Amino acid sequence: MRATLDIPDTLYARAKERARARGESVSKLVSEALTWRLAELDRPEVANPPTFVFPVSDMGVPLVDVNDRDALYRAMEE
Repeated sequence: MRATLDIPDTLYARAKERARARGESVSKLVSEALTWRLAELDRPEVANPPTFVFPVSDMGVPLVDVNDRDALYRAMEE
């Protein structure tokens, strides 16, 4: 199938150079790249990345004023 795509000039130049180095056409390179990307997007862990929820705990009222260095040292010695 033929299709018209808008590709930035710099990206096309890179693709053309890479295809030439591999001895293949730009069309084949683009087709392989698109196949690879679509397969990656079809993987469940990529399509629906897990969300992490940080647990929240109430630690109560602080027992020491963390701005008071001497109070911190006394609490650590106890």
